[in-house]
Amino acid sequence: MIKEVSKIVQLDNITDFEYFARLTTEIASVPAPPFLEEERGNLIYEMFKEIGYLPLKDSIGNVYVIKEGSEENNPSIVVAAHLDTVFPKEVKIEIKRSENLLIGPGVGDDSRGLTNLIFLAKQLFSLKTKKSILLLANVGEEGIGDLRGVKHLFRSEEHKNLASNIRTFITIDGSDSSRVVSKSLGSKRFEISFTGPGGHSFGAFGTVNPMYALGQFLTDFSKLSVPENPKTTFSVGVINGGTSVNSIPFEVKCQIDLRSESMEQIETLSEKMNQLLEKAVSNENELRLGTIQVEIKKIGDRPCGSLSPNSQLLKNIQEVHSFLNLKVNETVSSTDANIPQSMGIDAVSLAGSERAGNAHALDEWIDVGPDSLIPIKRNLLLLAVLASVYN
Repeated sequence: MIKEVSKIVQLDNITDFEYFARLTTEIASVPAPPFLEEERGNLIYEMFKEIGYLPLKDSIGNVYVIKEGSEENNPSIVVAAHLDTVFPKEVKIEIKRSENLLIGPGVGDDSRGLTNLIFLAKQLFSLKTKKSILLLANVGEEGIGDLRGVKHLFRSEEHKNLASNIRTFITIDGSDSSRVVSKSLGSKRFEISFTGPGGHSFGAFGTVNPMYALGQFLTDFSKLSVPENPKTTFSVGVINGGTSVNSIPFEVKCQIDLRSESMEQIETLSEKMNQLLEKAVSNENELRLGTIQVEIKKIGDRPCGSLSPNSQLLKNIQEVHSFLNLKVNETVSSTDANIPQSMGIDAVSLAGSERAGNAHALDEWIDVGPDSLIPIKRNLLLLAVLASVYN
């Protein structure tokens, strides 16, 4: 069956790796800072339109098209790639070529995923499929974007009907064609604010100091013990506050990241964090005059989930990989697949690049030579199998 499908999609004719290099360069050259993905979204919209689709854009900026199947009205398969990068608008985007390497901010994550998405849309346009496919360029995967694009697809009233029939979800993100993200790494992220009356460092000496409360909290927080299995981690990534060296600050903040393969462990860690916050505030209020208050704001919430080892999607991936002589290395990560996996929907994250490095850095790179076609061809063949392509 797979051999027949590979002939229908003309897999052996996919040889022009320079085409994909040019397409990736075009996409990566358009900035897409967090919450400011519109310009890149417009580019993808126009690319879909040039192929012949009638693209749509939803209320938060997701751009998508539907490839209608002969046996379905609503799509049961979603293939996605995210529009956003981690880089703020101040970063100058310049993509450079060095032999078979493309180098520049966001060139792989996830410009290469979007390259795959456009190619899949182009190849499928004139093919017949039994199942309908939603091809989605979504906003908000990175950082405090908190998977907002895919959350909107599955949870919003706007897409209630569209999401009701989805049974399979694939997001194209990352590198290494053997890598199959079949388990979701959950996380919760918090911004914690300590506030007090503030004052002059000399004249108001003896007044409660939010910085001391923050310092004690972080010292105790750093000593927490967590299990190795399921792997559970915690970190403080940002600290800010204060006005001057000779002032008692009236407010200080920090941002906390809690992660685990188990939501139960994340909840346990959250409870311990809250206990340490209460202790730090109480101690500072007892030591000095005035009152420290603490506010906890959730800024990220990514659920855990996993793909059943007996799922049809995993079976199809294994069959396609066997046909292409590829290994299957199942792994855990935090991707847009977290949302459908947490809902019991068959979902994975698959690579759009073969070799890549320095993700989230200004000198991020991907290899665009002949081997770069491996994940592209795999993604096409897998989607053709899932959608039941026929002559």
